[in-house]
Amino acid sequence: MGARDARERHLQHLTGWLNRVGPTEGASLLRIALALIAWAQVGDRLSLAHARDGWDVVLAIAFYCASSCMLVGWRGRLAAGATGLALVAIYHHFGEVHGIEALHRHQSWLLASTVLCLSLSPCHQHLSLDRRRQPLPLDGNLWGLRLIALQLSVVYLFGAIDKTNPAFLSGARLEQIFAEHYFGAALPEWLSYVSAPVSVGITIFEYVLAIGLWVPRLRRPLMMLGITMHACFFLLLPVSTFSILSVVLYLAYLEPVSVSIVCASFGINARFGGVDRSGLLRAAGGTSLGRGEGTSACAPPASAQR
Repeated sequence: MGARDARERHLQHLTGWLNRVGPTEGASLLRIALALIAWAQVGDRLSLAHARDGWDVVLAIAFYCASSCMLVGWRGRLAAGATGLALVAIYHHFGEVHGIEALHRHQSWLLASTVLCLSLSPCHQHLSLDRRRQPLPLDGNLWGLRLIALQLSVVYLFGAIDKTNPAFLSGARLEQIFAEHYFGAALPEWLSYVSAPVSVGITIFEYVLAIGLWVPRLRRPLMMLGITMHACFFLLLPVSTFSILSVVLYLAYLEPVSVSIVCASFGINARFGGVDRSGLLRAAGGTSLGRGEGTSACAPPASAQR
């Protein structure tokens, strides 16, 4: 009986952790950002001028129709699901059938699966035409954001595992990358001194990010360091949209109430047909972004929820 009770408690704890209910501004911001990133990632390749067959035309039209609806929040949740399915089809059709490497990279699959996970959350409840058309709840079940955060942690974890090998930790892989993009065969002497420590540091930091982003006390400094790392990747290496996508997905780790407070401080909800939650700022009492303290105090009043 004791073992079964323990299993039931663990299952209830997992279910409660996954089925988090809270303000949905973060999901709505992700909806807008991911639609723009999708345009940046696949837009040029989906130009009808590059179409090779009828399927190219069908996928291009389907993607742009779905992602446009996703961006403005018209049937936002359904549009996010349709956009995710279109991105999966683009990944396989253009990447595998046509052999277009730019559409068959790991960030292409990360983007497609992330948009599909987002469609499982009420990403249409704020900053959307859906809210202008009809009253919508302020809060919702955010389990889709949990899945997005888990997915990014898995990316960091397996990225670190993939780097845990002598070729990368010795700095040889980093030297090869800089030789290919900057120096050619004439590598500067100083690079041999910094390549190994930098490679080891990147690997360790990705292990830390995979776990540490779930710890409220570590979240803010790790996010700042993570943004710095991805900014360096973006400036120094041809990583395409991976860096900006990773940084945007940090929204999935933040406490929903903290995101709602930031939106309220700019009056975003009131401007876009939502509810002015400026009272949350006073109720929060200085809640820090990304931390869980003060969450109960920031809960919207029952009258607002209705």
